[in-house]
Amino acid sequence: MKGFEAGLSVRTASSRVIEGLSSSSIGFAEIHYFADKTLDEQAKDYLEYRKRGGDAVSVWSVHTPFGGWEWDIACLDTTERKKIVNTLEPSFKLARLTGARVVVVHPGLEIPLNVEKRQERLDACRESIREMSERFSDSNTKLAVEFLPRTCLGNSAEELLYLIDGCDPSSTGICLDINHVIPTSRLSSIIRTLGSRIITLHVSDHDDIDERHRLPMEGVTDWKAALRLLADVGYAGPFMYEVTLKWTEPDADIEADIKKIRANYDALPW
Repeated sequence: MKGFEAGLSVRTASSRVIEGLSSSSIGFAEIHYFADKTLDEQAKDYLEYRKRGGDAVSVWSVHTPFGGWEWDIACLDTTERKKIVNTLEPSFKLARLTGARVVVVHPGLEIPLNVEKRQERLDACRESIREMSERFSDSNTKLAVEFLPRTCLGNSAEELLYLIDGCDPSSTGICLDINHVIPTSRLSSIIRTLGSRIITLHVSDHDDIDERHRLPMEGVTDWKAALRLLADVGYAGPFMYEVTLKWTEPDADIEADIKKIRANYDALPW
């Protein structure tokens, strides 16, 4: 079995990154939307690449901003939550500008499991997802809610299915982040439960203690079983690597890193 084409989460599609992906036959990229930059600025290098006739690399997905209260779509203040939803719309505009098919969103911040308002936050998050699904996504630009680790909202297949309940499957699904499934013994049942609602992946490995963003086969995940199960449930998107890359450092060797990822992909137990 050789299934899903290789992809890489690169944050920004700079000319150097695009050329590196192209030369290593990694055909898909995930980029991030940055609120402090214009859409044109973020899409410029990729659109110029396409204008020159480049077609080896496609932007598959755009990741919305995350990590702070200003991006928390599970906010319990209805007025504030609606404002937050509106601030995520540019991510969908960037997706359409670059031709990306998926926009990935985090369902909320990490909170202790025993917090009384967890269910209220799940309900608020579900309403945000419904609003984004109806207003921003469609069959060409889908919304994918990411599987999160530890005590974050969306840390189980059941919570994720609750969050997207009622949304049109043609426009809304799940981003399965394999690095977030801890312990890894849960992975098989999670893939089976989410099934066809998985529309994109984040791929990396961990140590069964916490997320580590290591290359596959450098952790504890059973990749042979995972690949087989993803094929069994009909997953058809890229194998989107989301590994630790220190490309902001002056001596970063982007081309070497990309070649290493491609070699890892080729060595997987397909």
